Amino acid sequence: MAIKVNGVTAINNSKVLQNIGRADNCRYNDFHPAGIVDMGTSTQITNGDPVKSKTLTADTTFTHSKILNSPNCEILLHLDLSTDGWTPTFPSNYNFPATPAWSAHRYWMITILERTTDGGAYLCTAQGFDEGPYSGSGLGGSGAFLTSTWTTPNGWRTQDIYYSGYGFPETYCYISFQHDAANQRVIVTYAHGNSSQPTQFQPAVYVTYGGLSNISTVRVQYNVQSQSCIGDCNASNYGFGPTPVQDNKLSGSYYTLSGLGTQTFAWMAQANPNTFQNNDTTTTADFSSANPDFRIEIVDSVEGTFTSTSEMSSFHGVNLRAYIGTVPIK
Repeated sequence: MAIKVNGVTAINNSKVLQNIGRADNCRYNDFHPAGIVDMGTSTQITNGDPVKSKTLTADTTFTHSKILNSPNCEILLHLDLSTDGWTPTFPSNYNFPATPAWSAHRYWMITILERTTDGGAYLCTAQGFDEGPYSGSGLGGSGAFLTSTWTTPNGWRTQDIYYSGYGFPETYCYISFQHDAANQRVIVTYAHGNSSQPTQFQPAVYVTYGGLSNISTVRVQYNVQSQSCIGDCNASNYGFGPTPVQDNKLSGSYYTLSGLGTQTFAWMAQANPNTFQNNDTTTTADFSSANPDFRIEIVDSVEGTFTSTSEMSSFHGVNLRAYIGTVPIK
């Protein structure tokens, strides 16, 4: 049975409030949401549920649907990019003060405010953080990556051409990771070289963390759009490579750092003088993928999961060529 006030329905037969104004004498003049709505597999943001949550399982493009004709409607979205650091994309009329650096944090609180005076635009803010919503004994914890992103040294030479009139000329580059638990850091080493030049090491990068006393896993990954070798690509002829795939290191997969051991991702081009068709080899890797080029993940059984990422410098890739010859190829 519906309830009416002065002939106007206040509660309908489905027990839903209708025509209810604001509670102006309360500390808050609107009702609180009943709970957080899990969006599940949906990617559509609506103003029907004021507080939502979403855990990404892939790079995700959101859409927006206005189902309530309410001016100045606000939506709060709790977003978890997961340990894989998936990237969200929002509708073009979602206006952030600046594009959020999604890869810098796993968890995000996003507010979406519809303003009728802004021609259908939505004013948005995004606050990122790295601690799990219920980690530790209380709400949040004290652990964190002190280095949430790091920069690839400019001197790391991932593009090189080397030739020689004899032997197996080669050129290479690699990146290595080592967990230095005693100093609460992951050491990132960059190196390159060729047949006539000893391995050149760039200054090590130290990715530091703090407040993590119950670490169960430290692991790393690399992400490429594509990678290939053309020429002499027989891995049995190589010290490593020619791409990390031949070393059983797949793009997008995690590899665990155990003790003081290292995980290395390496690329090499090597020319073979014994067969004409293979005396010119090129190895490439395209790092223009949406995922961060390199990622470190630490899992602490009390504090939660933390990530730190890096993007290569602007040329974005590996291009190594080795060939048999006595003069440069023009």
